[in-house]
Amino acid sequence: MLVVSLLFAFILLDPIGLLKEAGEFSKYSEIQQVLKKSKLSKVLFLASYDDFYEIEPNFLRRNEISEDFAEAGYNEILTAASLGDLSFNKYLRRQGVTHIIVPEASSGRGIIFHKWATLGSISLSLSNPYFQRETASFGSFPVVLYKVLDLGSSISSSNKLELDLEYSIDWNSLWDTWFGVQRRVQEIGMYTYSYLYTYVDGPDVSWVFQNPVQSHQPVNFYISTPHTTKQKFAISITFVAAYGGNAPPQTVRVSTPTTTRVVSIRAGVPGKVDFIVDNNQRVVIDNVLPCRAAATFSPDDDNPLLFCYGISNFTVRAIP
Repeated sequence: MLVVSLLFAFILLDPIGLLKEAGEFSKYSEIQQVLKKSKLSKVLFLASYDDFYEIEPNFLRRNEISEDFAEAGYNEILTAASLGDLSFNKYLRRQGVTHIIVPEASSGRGIIFHKWATLGSISLSLSNPYFQRETASFGSFPVVLYKVLDLGSSISSSNKLELDLEYSIDWNSLWDTWFGVQRRVQEIGMYTYSYLYTYVDGPDVSWVFQNPVQSHQPVNFYISTPHTTKQKFAISITFVAAYGGNAPPQTVRVSTPTTTRVVSIRAGVPGKVDFIVDNNQRVVIDNVLPCRAAATFSPDDDNPLLFCYGISNFTVRAIP
């Protein structure tokens, strides 16, 4: 059962009354009308990394209590979403979710997006065959209602492990905090705050650096599964040369306890590495060629760090 703060059955579970505004001219009235067609309607709030708080109940929970309270249980949803569109569709149907409510910004982009960090990349399509747009609210905090489509694929108990899987990507050193969402809060008045959710290098790529005064430590990670002793994952990582149109060529080596993959990248030509790994198996990512100071390929850049390579995409899929 999903946590009450995120999932509610229409009328029975609506903890702060999002859908109970009285009157036919409520900004949520059209959403109400759609959900009233079935007593089995259940709705999940779903958002991208930068617009979770553009859903009114989430905004109010954060302002009145805390971010931790507003996001309680949400990592479970993101974990399921990070395993791909089809797996997430099965997850929603198994939980009895019939609709999702999405902020207008994510709806306009057509995807729910989160860059990889402690979970794999999330890029959920908001169109067929997974979702169908139903209607939208108006006024402040505009949101869009989507129907969860039934693909006819099995959600029987034989798939329970995949649908309930918990995992995390555990990085060495401080890479997890560098790769993940940066949260910035600024007080702009009495009891009034400005919030910013962003990525250090933006949503498209994360750069791997070497400190010029320290010995180079390869990036490495493993996938942990707290409730599963044996689980295989299909991993796909896309590398890009650092950085821009004058980026020097680079060769990246990805090593597991059983395999080694090598990919060459250059400006404008990324490279992808696919491999299968067991949970708790360490994966080492290392550059074969030296990391380069930005000034050697971008004369106006005085960044003292040495650029090694970038990672633009990191997908994780559970293997049943």
